[in-house]
Formats: sequence, structure tokens, C-alpha cells
Amino acid sequence: MTSNVSQGKIMVVDDEIETLTPLCDFLSEIGYEVSGYSSSVEALKAMEGRTFDLLLTDIVMPEPDGIALLRNAQRIDPNLVVIVISGYGSVHSAVEAMKEGAFDYITKPLEWKLLHPVLSRAMEIRRLRKCEQKYRAIVEDQTELICRCLPDGTVTFVNEVFGRYFGRSREGLIGSNFKLLLQDEDYEKFSKHIASLGKQKPVAKIECRVIIPQGGVRWQRWASRGIFDEQDRLIEIQSVGHDITESKLMEEDLIIWRDRLRTLAKRVTEVEENERHRIARELHDQVGQNLTALGININMLYPLLADKLTAEVEARLSDSIKILEETAKRIRDVMADLRPSVLDDYGLMAAIRWYADQFAKRTKLHITVSGEEPSPRLPSGTEVTLFRITQELLTNAAKHAMANNILMSLSEGAGKTRLEILDDGVGFDPAAFAEPDGRRGWGILNIRERAEATGGSLTVESGRGKGTRVIIEIRR
Repeated sequence: MTSNVSQGKIMVVDDEIETLTPLCDFLSEIGYEVSGYSSSVEALKAMEGRTFDLLLTDIVMPEPDGIALLRNAQRIDPNLVVIVISGYGSVHSAVEAMKEGAFDYITKPLEWKLLHPVLSRAMEIRRLRKCEQKYRAIVEDQTELICRCLPDGTVTFVNEVFGRYFGRSREGLIGSNFKLLLQDEDYEKFSKHIASLGKQKPVAKIECRVIIPQGGVRWQRWASRGIFDEQDRLIEIQSVGHDITESKLMEEDLIIWRDRLRTLAKRVTEVEENERHRIARELHDQVGQNLTALGININMLYPLLADKLTAEVEARLSDSIKILEETAKRIRDVMADLRPSVLDDYGLMAAIRWYADQFAKRTKLHITVSGEEPSPRLPSGTEVTLFRITQELLTNAAKHAMANNILMSLSEGAGKTRLEILDDGVGFDPAAFAEPDGRRGWGILNIRERAEATGGSLTVESGRGKGTRVIIEIRR
């Protein structure tokens, strides 16, 4: 049933009418206000006069393509949430779009039942972005509160804004104790804040909760400066504060959503690994067995056709066997890439040694692996996480670090499993990659999220010209 209240405004851009039309119809049926366009030029022109909550755009389109549209659309509306649509063969382009600021991507052919939750999450992100924008405007226009008090908290001065904030006259506030404005739980925090002021450290900051006249509780952030006499004794404190309640509420909201998104990311990873495992098993049980049977049948033809085997027929059979063997080898390689059987059969250490050997042969890097298999074995999900992290770190070392030598170790101690990878590459400044942007930092973020989702932590030690050491620790 379609609701009379729109769930949000969505712009859909796709040059394929057979995709655009049913997608617009579906979104309209589930309650969204939808506008469809078959080119980026039409879409950008429409954005100049209208506001949209979400943008769903195909990536592969005539110039300008979906990524160019993404960039231009976010210049028009920085709070716009973008979901890109890609074909199975353009997942790499979808990843590039994510780096440019896209929220998520979906693949063709579209699965309607999976689209609804993606849109719901996107609308929540849109709401949060608009709330943040509103909050910033409030803070920028707000006049600060100013007061002075004695070391025991007795108020000696307040400005008019302070009085209006607490709904009391300046005269009524002067002589009262600042602690009486605080929520009970923050008394001790305020006392420690005052005690921290000294001649060597005259400035300190505090966040505390205050009680307003209507009985509600608000958050404030104060910056205090101590005033000292000739004997360096604290005689008065001057403080400048402002309300941060909206920011605190937003922080709490963002923490909740971060935890939800982390849980979702963990579940997506689990589903991905299960699907990899399933496909690898299908290849082994069905395709692999059929290829083996086909090979047996072809080899059985030789004695059956011994008296009729011409040079041309023998060449055909020989070529068929060769093609069959190459196909079987490629199938085995695909199975190993999807889910190496050594990981399930023999454990993490064996899988790391195997992968390091394969990777070294491909890249000509010198890789040394040390350590023993954890005992007892780690949970399957943890083993998969550490193995995928190993794959990504080795790829980074070969692609970006220009390393020649890599040392890898797996160890246990203090209730933790520790994976350490050290290379002698060019190194980098970790601080520059702390927050990902459109061009860099996403690899480190992805590894960190994988580790934290398993209850672990990531440490990166590097410097320009000093190589890189990456340590992942997982609690047992």
C-alpha cells in the first residue's frame, strides 16, 4: 500500500529505459517521490531548481558518467546521499564511486527486496546530515556564556546571556554557587576541573550537565582560565561556555548508528564469505567432478579408436585433453581465490604460509613467515578475517609500498592472537591516512573495521622511507 506521506525525494538516473522505468515505478509504489532522468545533463539541470534526498545513478553512461554526476551533485548539495548502480562487471567502478563519497552501491539485475533496506539506511544518513547542518548553524549563531567564580564555586560575575540561559537575573546568580547549577553526578568532575588549574597549566576545559529552570538537563562545554595572586595561589576563575546539547545528542545518535552499521558490515562480510564458500563447493562438487569424468571419457576413447585413430583425430583428442586440463586448473585457481580449502582444513597459519608462497611467486617479493597454528584454533569467522586482512596487506605492500622484503608472524600471548606484517617499502605518514578521502585511506579503514568487528585492534607504524609495520591483535 502506498502511503500518503512521502518517505523522501529520490532522483533516479539511468540511460537504460528498461531499468529506469520499473525502478521509478517500484520506488513510487513503496512511498517515495521519484523523478527519473535518462542522462546526467538532465539530472544536473533539475537539481538547480529542486531538492532531493537521495540520488540513484547508473555508473556506466555517456559522458558525463555516473561518477562525474556524483561529484557535481554533491557540489550542489553536500548533504545528498548517493547510491550507485553497477553491473556485475563494473564493481571496480562502484568502489571508485564509494571513494568519491557514494553511500552504497547495488548491482544489476536489481533485487527489489534488497533495495528497500538500503534506501531506509540512506534516508537515515540524510536525516543525520541535515541535523548536523542545522546544529552547526545554531552553534555558529550562538552567543557564549561568560562567568567568573571563586575557587569554591561562588559566582562573582555573569553576563546577560548567562542569566537568560538559566532564567535568572544577574543579581540573583552572583553570590550563588555554580555547583548548584550542575547535575549531582557532575559535582566531583567540576571540583577536579577547578583543582587542575595551576600556574603551569592555567587553562582547562570541561563538559558538564546543567539544570535549566524548566527542570530539563542540558550539556555545556566550558573553557576556564585561572587567575593567580603574587604567591601563585588561585583566587578566581574566568570561564567561557556554550551549549553543546544538540552535539551530544547527535554524538549519541551517531554512536548508535555506527554500531548498527558495524554490525551490518560484519553480517555482510559473513554473507559474502558464506557465498564464496558455497560457490567454491559447487565448483568442486559439480563442475570439478564433471571435468574429471569428461577427462576419463576422452582418455577411454584412445583404445576404442585404436584402429581408426587418424593423425587428425589424435590431434583433436590431444588438444581437447589439454584444454580440459587448463580449464580444471583455472577452476582450481578460482576455488582457491574464493575460499582456499587449506584455511578450512588446516587452519590460519597453514593458509597464510600457502598464500604467502603463492603471492611471492607472482610478485617476486621475498616473504618470510614465522609462527605456529593457534591452539585451540580460532573461530572460523576470526580465521577468515585475519586471512582476508593478510591478503589486503600483502597487496598494499606490493602495489603501494614498493617493498622487496616482507616479514610475517602469527603469535599468541596475554590472551590475544597477534598478526604482524613488516615491509621495507617506502613507508607513509599514518596521520595523513587517519581519515579517508576520495583518493586514499580506505584500505586502512577497511582493515581497521574488519579487525574491530572481530573484537580486535589495528596498529600502524610507519614513516616516509622507514617501511611499514602493521599489527592486528584479536582477543581470544
